[in-house]
Amino acid sequence: MKVMILYYSETGNTEKVARAVAEALEPKAEVSLRRVEEASEDLGEYELIFLGTPVHALGPAKPVREFLERLSANLEGLCFALFCTYSMAGAGRTLDFMEKKLANKGAKVLGKFAVFGAFKTFFKHFKKGRPDEKDLAYAKEKAEEIFSALQR
Repeated sequence: MKVMILYYSETGNTEKVARAVAEALEPKAEVSLRRVEEASEDLGEYELIFLGTPVHALGPAKPVREFLERLSANLEGLCFALFCTYSMAGAGRTLDFMEKKLANKGAKVLGKFAVFGAFKTFFKHFKKGRPDEKDLAYAKEKAEEIFSALQR
């Protein structure tokens, strides 16, 4: 099975989670890991696509929003899993926004999850050290659950 993990990461938090997801799934699938800025809009060869973003202004980061807009209007048959990193608020809203964009294009979202990430701009000590090992273990667990659901 082929899995693509796409992510945008400005501070490294979301990249850590994306790498944890890849680590969890590599024994079970052929995994590709790519920054969303480098991604092709042609995702048809993948059985599962993870898409990750930090929360920016209570929504997905601009590069992820732009990627969602660039995707084909017909994503029928494609399965996605969504994740985000956040420090304060907006995780649910971010994931719901992404899910709605994909569903409107015919994609199926199998699962979504959020992980704390350190705030590295204004409040440098807020959630310092996150995502930590416990957070990354949670991301791996969620990735494995979503992957298993696809195989049923």
